[in-house]
Amino acid sequence: MAQARQCLDNLFTLIAHHGFSRDDIHQLTVYVVGPHRNLIDAWEEVASCFDRNVPPATLLGVTFLGYVDQVVEIDAVVERAV
Repeated sequence: MAQARQCLDNLFTLIAHHGFSRDDIHQLTVYVVGPHRNLIDAWEEVASCFDRNVPPATLLGVTFLGYVDQVVEIDAVVERAV
């Protein structure tokens, strides 16, 4: 799913810009609009981007998001791994 991939690409770019790595992502919340298939497709993209080693995460089906035609939103808790 292109929107999930773009969200993750944006997240990875942002954390790298601030000196963090993917290992510093400690929790994800993935919001997805639409039918169950959209949730499955979005989760597949998340799992793929983390090489199937996804940090703790919550996948939520929602009615709508902030922008017209927005299907995916991803929130992350990022903290430097010690």
